[in-house]
Amino acid sequence: QCNFDGKDLSTTTLSGGLMNESTYRGTNMQEVVMSKAYAVGSDFSGADFTNAVVDRVFFAGANLSNAKFINAVITGTDFEGANLEGADFEDALIGNEDVKRICGNPTVLEDMRDIIGCR
Repeated sequence: QCNFDGKDLSTTTLSGGLMNESTYRGTNMQEVVMSKAYAVGSDFSGADFTNAVVDRVFFAGANLSNAKFINAVITGTDFEGANLEGADFEDALIGNEDVKRICGNPTVLEDMRDIIGCR
């Protein structure tokens, strides 16, 4: 359980990170590489993942409200039970299965559903 609220973690490689039950509120995570990270129940509200690579991250039960995934690459990532209210996925490259998982999350706002490509 760590607190990285408001920190600048941009361009950091967080592969294999055990990030569960930690806080990253408002953290700059631009251009991070998160691969095979375990972030269950963590708080990323308002975090900025612009231009990040988010690959096989387990965000189950995490708070990602108002997080920015602008122009991010998202593959193999689990958002089950995560709060995605207000999350911004504009111009993100999202794998087909990831689109299905994100669209299945009831907290995704309607305008983002169109941008993500929910059917």
